Amino acid sequence: MHFSVVPDAVAIFNASVRIHVHSGSCILFDPWIGGVNVVAIAPAVLAMVTPSLVRKRLVSDGILGDAWVRDINGELSVDAVVQYMHMWDPVHGVVLSEGEDSFTWKWTADGQFSTRSAYRAFFNGSTVLPGQRQLWHSFAPFKYRFHAWLALRGRCWTAERRLRKGLPSHTLCPLCSAANETLDHLSLQCPFAIAIWTGVLQHARIDILPPVADSTLTSWWPTTVERLPSAASKTANSAIMFTLRSIWLERNARVFEDVYTTAPRVLALIRAEWDMWISCRHGRGRGIT
Repeated sequence: MHFSVVPDAVAIFNASVRIHVHSGSCILFDPWIGGVNVVAIAPAVLAMVTPSLVRKRLVSDGILGDAWVRDINGELSVDAVVQYMHMWDPVHGVVLSEGEDSFTWKWTADGQFSTRSAYRAFFNGSTVLPGQRQLWHSFAPFKYRFHAWLALRGRCWTAERRLRKGLPSHTLCPLCSAANETLDHLSLQCPFAIAIWTGVLQHARIDILPPVADSTLTSWWPTTVERLPSAASKTANSAIMFTLRSIWLERNARVFEDVYTTAPRVLALIRAEWDMWISCRHGRGRGIT
């Protein structure tokens, strides 16, 4: 029975396993040279080898009498000659012994494979989104989470971002007309936004300080919420996402529809939507009073 292997799985295996050559009788010649796949060192040379030989040629067989050289068919190009020379020294620097070939797993201290270490290896080199824990530790509807995710990544199309991309745009903040519109200014630093935040946090009885004129979303949100108990932080994260999107909707109404709403009215809208959603979720009111 023939089983096909996904190329990505092969690449992950080759990147995660250290090959220890002794007799060379259990290791394929292809992924062996210094633990690197031959295609990474000499793709032009490998292309001149019959695929069936690539799939079965062992290290011991390839080294014996330089059989790996005889596997190459045709005349070498200039690139193939250079790659061939890069292969020569590593191949001929190996001395085979009587011991058994072995493999060790790179992602554990003892070299033993574990499913957990394999899963964690997928995230090597990844970056952590500031505020990601707060983003998912909430009970806010998806549309609020999605907007918060865009905001944390700086993906909202404010004037600053549009101008940076070479697109026509207004310049001043539509909420205060006193400073250039950046995402942090619009969401946290603008006097209109600060008034909204102060009102929401007071009405929701959330024990965190509202943002100030130099607050940034990626620092203010995680820093102020992380000291709260788990249940309180979940409520705070949800209220923050409700507020962020409400400020953004007011901004859009002013920019695209020329419709202006006062801060008390925006607060009332946030309170009404919050209470309606909470009552639908829990079957009882637990809203902002």
